[in-house]
Amino acid sequence: MIEYLLGGRAETILAESDSHNIPVRRPSVPGLAEFSVPRGWLPDLQAMAAADDEAMALCDEVLGGG
Repeated sequence: MIEYLLGGRAETILAESDSHNIPVRRPSVPGLAEFSVPRGWLPDLQAMAAADDEAMALCDEVLGGG
């Protein structure tokens, strides 16, 4: 199973499907250029860390945690 998932064929099938999943290893899988994104979005990890307390408080409020 691991060999199949890492072999590139799974990415090809997913990219060519109706959902057009974005290939993770697009340079190594021929024929998937039309489905690739030129540059992926990178999250701002410092902003995420700074919002942690507020996000957890909101989760507690909405989900009733405590």
